[in-house]
Amino acid sequence: TLTVTSVEESMVVHSITLQASQSLPSYEDALRAWQQKGYKQSSKTIRVEAENAAFKSAQSIYMLNDRTSPVDSPYDYKAIRYNTIGADKWQMPGQWIEWDITVPESGLYAISLRYRQNLKSNDVSSRTLYIDNAIPFQEAQSLEFHYNSSWQMESLGEKQVKGGYLFYLSEGLHTLRMEVTLGRYSTIVKDVKESILALNDIYRSIAMITGYIPDM
Repeated sequence: TLTVTSVEESMVVHSITLQASQSLPSYEDALRAWQQKGYKQSSKTIRVEAENAAFKSAQSIYMLNDRTSPVDSPYDYKAIRYNTIGADKWQMPGQWIEWDITVPESGLYAISLRYRQNLKSNDVSSRTLYIDNAIPFQEAQSLEFHYNSSWQMESLGEKQVKGGYLFYLSEGLHTLRMEVTLGRYSTIVKDVKESILALNDIYRSIAMITGYIPDM
């Protein structure tokens, strides 16, 4: 028996699914499996304007204008052209942006991003990659983007594998989603939250005896 009790506010449940947890393969295992099936790296190039997102998790994530580089697309030195998306509007864990990509031929593709992470000094921003609502391999759970005040062009996984990670995409329409994640800090945040809960329990135990304003 599965019971859900209403605590606050209204909501609608569409469906409930119970399924076994699936362990993700490592990148090496996933690549080996694709190569064993005869999949080869494609020579085709697909360009997607990031501001033209298909879906996003919140209305607060919207298109932005950047004029810091003539390489920006679309670019105009005097008119406002929306040519980026994200920045500080896309930083809370769980927020995501989704793009539709039409693949001309089946094969292995590297996914390269032109991005700028200039908000977290000497730190990284982390994203989880989903392709067609599935994480392709373990390493895609926490992709890191390092701080730099300038724009960067980098393939996903370039710092781990020469040329970046390869992903198998069949011919046709695919959905690519990037979701904000805590990455390397998830364990630390979990430990801090548990410590705060423990301290609050201790504080309440003391306050039950002394009151909130102890009589010296």
